[in-house]
Amino acid sequence: MPQDKFKIFPFVLTPVEAYKRHYFQEPLFHKAPLSAIIRRDVFTSMGGFTGRRYLGDFEMWHNLASRYPVVLMSQGIVWYREHEEQEMQNNRTDFTIPFKYLLCAEEMIVREECPLSADDRRKALQKIHWNQARYILGVGKNKSIKIMRELRKQTQFSYFKLFQLAWKEPKF
Repeated sequence: MPQDKFKIFPFVLTPVEAYKRHYFQEPLFHKAPLSAIIRRDVFTSMGGFTGRRYLGDFEMWHNLASRYPVVLMSQGIVWYREHEEQEMQNNRTDFTIPFKYLLCAEEMIVREECPLSADDRRKALQKIHWNQARYILGVGKNKSIKIMRELRKQTQFSYFKLFQLAWKEPKF
């Protein structure tokens, strides 16, 4: 994570601040657990990872950050090795995988445990839906109409609604 413009590392984010940072400033919940120190009793009490393929870390961060403060540290404390055998490499070849993150984000925002206010939830959903629409249309334009159709079926959006959503980025 790059240096924060307003605070000196390390610093604490409340659950609301963590969610706002992730959805309105910069991605926060995409980090691997390697980049975190998590108390074992907290991890265990939350039930650990859910087992959802590809989404485990992303989902875990939402669950933890919805209930506990998050301390942000400066980058460079750990080194994350990337290699061809990692499952995350499939994100580049299977275009349905990155879309799963957008669907999971939508799930996390609408659930009761989400710490955001109703207005911030609405704004976050607008942004998520904009990203979903752009992703679906981008897959259709650049990769595969068949996969585009599969992705659209996973949403409640008509093709007309996809174009409406993708037309203009939500500003907050």
